[in-house]
Amino acid sequence: MERPKPKAPKIEPLIVVRTKIIDPSTGRFLLCKRAKTGEWELPGGKIDPLESLDAAAHREIGEETNAVINLTSPFRIYERIILGPKPGKEHLEGRLRIGHVATAELVCDPAVLQPNPDEVADMKWHCPGQPLNLPLRREMPNILAVAARLELQQIALAA
Repeated sequence: MERPKPKAPKIEPLIVVRTKIIDPSTGRFLLCKRAKTGEWELPGGKIDPLESLDAAAHREIGEETNAVINLTSPFRIYERIILGPKPGKEHLEGRLRIGHVATAELVCDPAVLQPNPDEVADMKWHCPGQPLNLPLRREMPNILAVAARLELQQIALAA
């Protein structure tokens, strides 16, 4: 007698981009506090259909912070599986977040940065190496680790 094959979970993919923006005059990087959740994270968001990673990063950063940047690294992938349905999508059993993170240099005056209140409640420049005593989004430590490796690779390539 054959055993029934287990059903694969229905998972909705979400593709996002995050950017670690570094102020070259101070070495600090920008964190944004999400208006909806109060969690801190690197600026970024969903990639629109047919949009490139570079275009999505520039668009999201402009929409959220009004910053002008120059990407300084290639994008690297991070991922996270979120178990359980999203409210209103009970037919799904989980979500897969496929994220891309890159580093960038701020090329405008930091004084022009303005949080978009619909998305960002606050912005803060953070010194690398200092403790992050903020309520971070769950995947943010992993994303920051990937971004730090990107920075080290860029230093090694420049040497």
